[in-house]
Amino acid sequence: MVVTNFDKLEDRLGYKFNNSMLLKQALSHKSAVPPLDSYERMEFLGDRVLGLVLAETLYTHYPNADQGELTKRFHAQAQQSALAQLARKLQLQEAIFCEHGSNLTERDSVLCDVMEAVIAAIYLDSGIENAAKLILDNLDWQAPLNTPLINPKSALQEWSDGQGLGLPVYRVISREGPDHDLEFTVEVSVADKGRAEGKGGNKKTAEFNAALSLLTTLQATE
Repeated sequence: MVVTNFDKLEDRLGYKFNNSMLLKQALSHKSAVPPLDSYERMEFLGDRVLGLVLAETLYTHYPNADQGELTKRFHAQAQQSALAQLARKLQLQEAIFCEHGSNLTERDSVLCDVMEAVIAAIYLDSGIENAAKLILDNLDWQAPLNTPLINPKSALQEWSDGQGLGLPVYRVISREGPDHDLEFTVEVSVADKGRAEGKGGNKKTAEFNAALSLLTTLQATE
């Protein structure tokens, strides 16, 4: 179904676009038929806008927090699962243009990318203040840090370095599916201490999941 009216979505976003084509592009996956300008460039910009807004807000709101705490708080909100959850809260999956019959709108990786693209669309439409309002009104950026594992790749690297084992080694095992629906499988290993695999819609996500799997195993055996 082709969406021609974004009123309900704009109500959920709390923002009325001056140029609705920006929103349409932010919601367009490259698999859409007929082909549309996809959200990929906007996702790139939205990631940077999100990063600036979160970094400045956390820096200002937590004046006594050191760099480590600020980094953990940042990653807790900017990680894929948090942004995918926000996309579902705003029901973005109902408005994404993509290949008919695919399950792309169920994927965290796609929902995260679309969320960042929507942030960019608002930024391009009227500037950073409205983009920041969307971010700060909807992300739980003041939530308590109740988990020590925010970035498993960083945590695994710190553990490995602390053991004198060098850096973890990541290797792409497979890359399957059409370009618009790829699934990567990545293996990570740390010396002779173990190895694990992770899957994802892109290499970064697969590495994240592999690191999380291996780190969980290593912690359980300590």
